[in-house]
Amino acid sequence: NGGGSTETLHLFDFALKYGWCGDWLTADKHYAEEAGTELDVRKDSKGRVLEATYDYHDADGTLVYQVVKYRLPNGKKTFRQRRPDGQGNWIYNLDDTARVLYRLPQIIANPQYAIVIVEGEKDADRLNGLFERGNLDFIATTGAQGAHDTERWTFYAESLRGRNCIVIPDNDPDGIKHAHGVCLCLEGIAASVKFAELPEVGSKGDISDWLDQGKELCDLHLLFSEAKPWTPGEAPSEADPKRDATASDLIKANAGARAL
Repeated sequence: NGGGSTETLHLFDFALKYGWCGDWLTADKHYAEEAGTELDVRKDSKGRVLEATYDYHDADGTLVYQVVKYRLPNGKKTFRQRRPDGQGNWIYNLDDTARVLYRLPQIIANPQYAIVIVEGEKDADRLNGLFERGNLDFIATTGAQGAHDTERWTFYAESLRGRNCIVIPDNDPDGIKHAHGVCLCLEGIAASVKFAELPEVGSKGDISDWLDQGKELCDLHLLFSEAKPWTPGEAPSEADPKRDATASDLIKANAGARAL
């Protein structure tokens, strides 16, 4: 952070930019060793490292599919979706599988909780951990394909009927466009919709990057309380120089979301 700007980098991106050479797994093991932590990860036959799995359950609590996150040898992220075959194995497509919100059973079981909508499961889990530790009446959720899942929010929104919702965009044009599209789908269904832009997260930053800056629960409360109610067709009056998108970009993105 220098000259008022903020840079947000994932581990392998940091390693590449600041002098480490090698594939993602080698870099990850190097920094784990520096931290005195043993890293037990392996590559599959395609050279990918399984980084995380995220379970999606239906209203009855039945596992209907998973999102699987991999790291490629070059450090890039890639995701796949898979569903149980009923015999202990996986089918690597969702085909006609009914899509559901992440953490849907918890959303249903806690009708008094406000809903925080983010772009990915990692961010939702991070927030939910904070909410649980702070005994806060919030649940964070997302859709299985992040910013590529906007159109399905016309269906997801019904699960949030009558709820107070806060939408947090990732700081890139696709993320902002997606967040506005989500808000549009919630209009007239949710009890309220707020749009909470993240200050000073840098290019492509998300809520996890914001929290990594040493933010506490009080900062999260302030972010939520200062978030403005979302209005169709309305974009921020001034562009934040610390953000990627200009006000003009947001107006165009919002117009695109209205066309979904």
